[in-house]
Amino acid sequence: MELATRTQGTHAQAATERVDADEMRRLRHALGGAARPLATLDFWQDDHSWSMFSGVDNVDYNVAMLSGPNASQSVERVLDTAARHGLPAMVFLPPGGESARPVLAAAGWSHVKDVPFMRQRPRHRPADPGIRELGPADIAAARDCVMDAFSGPESLGRALFNDTVLARPDASAWGLFLPDGELVGCGLLTVGPEALCAWGMGVRHSARRSRAALSLVFYGVNLAAQCDPPRPFLFNATEDGERLHLGLGGELLERWELWTRRRWVLG
Repeated sequence: MELATRTQGTHAQAATERVDADEMRRLRHALGGAARPLATLDFWQDDHSWSMFSGVDNVDYNVAMLSGPNASQSVERVLDTAARHGLPAMVFLPPGGESARPVLAAAGWSHVKDVPFMRQRPRHRPADPGIRELGPADIAAARDCVMDAFSGPESLGRALFNDTVLARPDASAWGLFLPDGELVGCGLLTVGPEALCAWGMGVRHSARRSRAALSLVFYGVNLAAQCDPPRPFLFNATEDGERLHLGLGGELLERWELWTRRRWVLG
């Protein structure tokens, strides 16, 4: 589930932000609520867990986060949804989700890596004049841009940038354009009751050494600050994205186990 930029950033000490158990549970829940706008196929949520299926054949956009006392039962629902619709999927297990491990392992899933769960707080930052909101006319360019940024398949762009998502009042896509009109960076924020969720925020390989990544992050925290009330944006970052966000004031909240079938992530 690539929810942050793959761009290069400032190296920073990966110190975990101290958050008490109740607040961490609220933040995990808030991420699920903010992911709901992409759940065009299936969504469910309880006090400890959530599942979001976009219906697109890309493992990054059929996702669940399972924790709490019922994780071993909740995982059965996720496995059933993935099998019933023939979709690749992934499951995040934060601390407290360990009871789902044997169920996933028995179904042939593997713990492939750990990923950071991060927060950027809302704040006003100068806007890059090259950034603007994306509309239907920008879909093809945005898909091409995010595929280049993440070296991903066509389904990656299709999951994020489509007429259905861009028409939603609780989703906002934006892009960074050069003076010649080339789109070199883009991202999507979906809005939930308590938080925003950042998806596919990245820049083209050709723009890696520019300030494009900074511009995208600053625009995102501005959007978060403009919400009524202001709210943070939450995400799971790539390795490069973690370094970038830590260097820009982001907080590492905790690390989650990522479980999936290896063939879905290795091709």
